[in-house]
Amino acid sequence: MTVIFVSGGIGSGKSSFTALCAERGWTVLDADKVVAELYANDEIMVAELSQILGPGVRDTAGNVDKEFIANKIFKDASLLKQVESVIHPRVQKVLALRSKDVSSLVYEIPIINQQTNLELADYVAVITASEQTRLERLLAKGMEISDAKNRIQTQNRQTFVPKKAFIIENNGSLSDLSIEVDKFMVRLAND
Repeated sequence: MTVIFVSGGIGSGKSSFTALCAERGWTVLDADKVVAELYANDEIMVAELSQILGPGVRDTAGNVDKEFIANKIFKDASLLKQVESVIHPRVQKVLALRSKDVSSLVYEIPIINQQTNLELADYVAVITASEQTRLERLLAKGMEISDAKNRIQTQNRQTFVPKKAFIIENNGSLSDLSIEVDKFMVRLAND
């Protein structure tokens, strides 16, 4: 079983990269979707997050308010670490369970930092793009410029690129990225 962690800051194109991997038949697991499942199903985790972040964790309908959480943690590094300490162990359990019956798993995570358990990965791919390209992509999705800049800068400060990582530049089109996915797969096959 081969596990590939795919990471990259907001707007880098990591989701496009993993979607292209899925098109080629690889099993893809998205950490953000796993967290969304946990938000919906893990009441103990949500209660722990409420203790850390306050009563705004749930919206008026009783659902987890992801925007509230993002706004809090992207402004306060200590809150981010506390939230990660609650969420990451649960996500790692899901990863271990879902990777049991597949030959290869592409695991998309927002950023790699010092707390990321890289022992779970056989390979790491870091998708990069210039800050200007990332900003343009985020603005095209409707994000406010100040929020986009803040998230990019926060992630840039927290990101750790491991020595064994494959760095994949993504400043071009989707077809350019598709070529990079094919090159990456060839490199893995020849490793």
